[in-house]
Amino acid sequence: MEAYLGLIGVVIGATLPFLFRVVERYLQIAGKLCINVKFVASKDTEEYPEVINCDGLVMNLPMWVEFTNSRGIAEIVRNLNIYAYYNARRVAEFVQIQKSNKYVYGNRELYSFVVPEKSVTKYDLMYMLRKEECEGEEIDELRIGYYDENNKFHEKKILNIKKHVWNIGKIEIKKGWITI
Repeated sequence: MEAYLGLIGVVIGATLPFLFRVVERYLQIAGKLCINVKFVASKDTEEYPEVINCDGLVMNLPMWVEFTNSRGIAEIVRNLNIYAYYNARRVAEFVQIQKSNKYVYGNRELYSFVVPEKSVTKYDLMYMLRKEECEGEEIDELRIGYYDENNKFHEKKILNIKKHVWNIGKIEIKKGWITI
């Protein structure tokens, strides 16, 4: 009988550390990464998203991105970018502006981010697209996309464009935060 009790004690003693590691790992990966974006005024010009004439028509998209990571491990968001679509077909990719004369954008000029565990972080982003890069196409929606730590691409529509977008002036935007 004592041998059985000893054997049970050994089995319990051997499995408890393993169970603790499993539970600890589960608690680390529980939670999620939330990404929210918001169209804002440019830090340089104090103008909201707009089309300007600068050696041709140029669309400027200043925005904030906010990452909320409730997991116990860091998350990776790589190459956060804006894509222009027309009739559900990608027609152009925006340029990620790293810096201006006064400001640095993104994550120290990068548009890839390591989001620390249990954190909330916010970054200023600036995107630009020249009309001639749209292959002569109109634009009817904008999508934002990124790659995760498994190199899987995620994309979501962030703006429907109802009228001709290449008119000089402000672009009609969504107010408030947009969850990706």
